Amino acid sequence: MTKYALAAAILLSSALTAHADECGNTTLPEGAVPYTKAQASHAFSGKTWLWDDGGAYFSPKGKFVAISGSHKSYGKGTWSASDDGKVCYDADWKSPTGNGPYSDCRALVKTKDRQYDSSTNGDDKGKWWCSEASRQGLFSKLKPGDKITPKLAAFIKENAIQ
Repeated sequence: MTKYALAAAILLSSALTAHADECGNTTLPEGAVPYTKAQASHAFSGKTWLWDDGGAYFSPKGKFVAISGSHKSYGKGTWSASDDGKVCYDADWKSPTGNGPYSDCRALVKTKDRQYDSSTNGDDKGKWWCSEASRQGLFSKLKPGDKITPKLAAFIKENAIQ
């Protein structure tokens, strides 16, 4: 390897490491601007956010439905996008052990070359996850279409949810 190729490899490695370090931090990424309401709505509308144990569908008409296999629960409610680039849902959740409301919002921002999201609740509250973060970045987990509603009736029956 020539000294120039080695220098280029070191620089690229440093840049990628610095870039990846931004994922999961509590500091808003430098130069980040919030999504508009239209951009936030377009990012989620008609899509399913896939989770390791289920997912959530955001219908174009503002309906929200989700299932969580690890919690043996499902939620139904509404979702909306706000002028400050947040996507929020309010849902009534049901499980074999109880029922209750839960709300959450995802703040969406972007830089020149990345998208980020941050939750308002839970363990990841306030952490900014980049689009390619394998653990938490949600943008790669948004898939077109409703992948949840067709599974809901069987999920409710299988988990004995009233």
